[in-house]
Amino acid sequence: MTDPAVDNAVDLYLDPRRVRLTAGQPMTKNLPESECFALLANHRRRTALRVLRDRWWGTLETNTRDHTEPLAVDQLAELIAAEIYENPSEGESYDIRLVLHHAHLPRLEECDVISYDRADRTIELRPNFDVLLPLLEKMTERDDSSTEASGPRHGTLRE
Repeated sequence: MTDPAVDNAVDLYLDPRRVRLTAGQPMTKNLPESECFALLANHRRRTALRVLRDRWWGTLETNTRDHTEPLAVDQLAELIAAEIYENPSEGESYDIRLVLHHAHLPRLEECDVISYDRADRTIELRPNFDVLLPLLEKMTERDDSSTEASGPRHGTLRE
């Protein structure tokens, strides 16, 4: 069963005419609603978060972490490339690594969603990752239904 506040928040994000929430109402005490939406607004960042979710959690139904060790950025880039492209090239994985390093990972770290060790080039989950999961799930359902209607999305992580 989904959380009605998350359902309403997703509806607000996707169609502001349907639901009105109080401006600045926190989705959680750790991560304000506006930050949740800002982090999930980018389709490619959602792809990265889904890959991280699948890597560590599997699905919400299992509710147990599959892995606890850090994930290498190179491995994350390869997993994302496999999600985006049918047969990803080394160049496509490299481009994804660059965008992760310069844009998405610092943004997620800033909001305490991940911990990014630039020296070791590894990622670990932080508490706010779990905060984003219900909203990410709802947006994934919406992404999947729009992909079914319009066909698969291909392109770079920058889109």
